[in-house]
Amino acid sequence: MADSSSPGLRVSLRRLGVTALGALHTRLSLAGIEIEEEIQRLVGMLVLSVAALLLAALGILLFSLLVVVLFWDSYRVSAIIAMGAFYAVVAALLGLRVRQMLASRPPLLAATLSELERDRDALKTAASAGGSVGQRP
Repeated sequence: MADSSSPGLRVSLRRLGVTALGALHTRLSLAGIEIEEEIQRLVGMLVLSVAALLLAALGILLFSLLVVVLFWDSYRVSAIIAMGAFYAVVAALLGLRVRQMLASRPPLLAATLSELERDRDALKTAASAGGSVGQRP
């Protein structure tokens, strides 16, 4: 009696293994795609940020020089202090904005983790109900 059910059990286990490997392959592919997208997004942001920083530094330097030259005879020290204070305030505001952006970004591999959680829930449901693992609720 054990011999007659053994081939069916082997076939079921083999199917379960193939299904599990297929699901794992799909999830790993999704993780790879998400990582590639994140890298591309970060590289693009880095290139734009460097260009913006260089141009902003040049603009700030020229503008500061203009202000100091305009007030050279009467208020040169006051002009330099005012420019420094202005730049410090702007830098602080930009720093707060960057921190806010970092806090609100989605977690890395969020879609992959969501799919793995759905798979886990489907396996739990199938195991408790005695149903087929390959079917989604």
